[in-house]
Amino acid sequence: MLVDNNGDMTLTADFYTGNTNAHGLIKLKEGQTYNFVCYMYEGGGGSNFVLRWELGDFVATGFDQGETPLRTQAVGPDDALYLTANAKVTNASNAFPAPFLPQARSIAAEAIAQNVAQTATSPIVLFKEAAAAAGTGSISGGAYTGTAAVMPVGAVDNYLTRVNGRIIVDNQNGTPGESLTLTFGVFADDGADFRIVGQDFTSVADQTGDGTAELADIGGDLGIAADYYTGNTNAFGVITLVEGEYDFEGHHYEGGGGSGYEVWWAAGEFTAFNSVAFRPISTDAGIALPGNTGIPLVQAAAPPAGDFAITSFTLNSGTGAYSLTFSSQTGTNYAVEYTTGFQPAGPPPSPLKWNIVPGKNSIPGAAGTTTTTGNISDLLAPGGQLPDGSKAFFRVRAL
Repeated sequence: MLVDNNGDMTLTADFYTGNTNAHGLIKLKEGQTYNFVCYMYEGGGGSNFVLRWELGDFVATGFDQGETPLRTQAVGPDDALYLTANAKVTNASNAFPAPFLPQARSIAAEAIAQNVAQTATSPIVLFKEAAAAAGTGSISGGAYTGTAAVMPVGAVDNYLTRVNGRIIVDNQNGTPGESLTLTFGVFADDGADFRIVGQDFTSVADQTGDGTAELADIGGDLGIAADYYTGNTNAFGVITLVEGEYDFEGHHYEGGGGSGYEVWWAAGEFTAFNSVAFRPISTDAGIALPGNTGIPLVQAAAPPAGDFAITSFTLNSGTGAYSLTFSSQTGTNYAVEYTTGFQPAGPPPSPLKWNIVPGKNSIPGAAGTTTTTGNISDLLAPGGQLPDGSKAFFRVRAL
């Protein structure tokens, strides 16, 4: 729900189920700096808190897998290029000798058509063999270890990969329709290619000298082709794109040993890798950093087994006497809590404020269920009565 918090409409999700999943829509001005604050509470059992965001309105439908965690951004410009949604990764078996990028494209297309390929999605175009370290073609230095479990799916030798997705190109300066010069770096073990659908690269370069990086006709577009069989593909291509959205496609093949396929990009022209300028293609519209491992929380005691839902509640409307039964277990004490700030009819008070029912701060649990009784007048000032149509809300918490 939305709650007025000192003049700011605040997204509030006061769930006590361990399954909070709330979405809020807000409009912010590009280029502005904003302060934010979040609060999270934990009663018992496991705990976590993740704040994610995505461009667009997903309040009613939920995220479409294009969301990304709110994260620290390194000093530098915002990304001018990012995935609109997770890239699609397709793997297929292959038994052809290298060099064979043209054959790899055909095999991938045929495997997909015959439904014999294996597919997955990824929020970042950095793929390493799950069973072993990537070969010397990997420039990333292991910063994204574990992001490439989709490659390979199946055999670790003699396979090929196709990656396709859609990117947004926008330097986020508020001026639409600008032409941006970009360099893409293709790093792989073994050979690989990359193209922007409907656009042409203008130049290519090789950093390692282990093979020949060239402009090649890929589906009618001039793309980067690096038919290396050394496990050390480091190829760069320069292209100029008008701000907008573009589809891309890349292929990779592996003979034997380690394997990997990565596509990085940088604003400007480069013929060698620059760790400051280059970032991987990903769903993050911000500087790429090593994966966030999270903030460790204080270790909590083991939670009691089973739930403690309220299973029945009866009320004598004439006397105010009630009986409340909840699921429980022996060896665990429970507290019964109620809301304050009652209001006539309508939804629960906002924000919900919970107080312990007098005398019910430590109820020993019985096997199966526990029943406790009381009177609604216990929740009010002496002699007070609930206004007609008011609501009281109870919950039970394991201690």
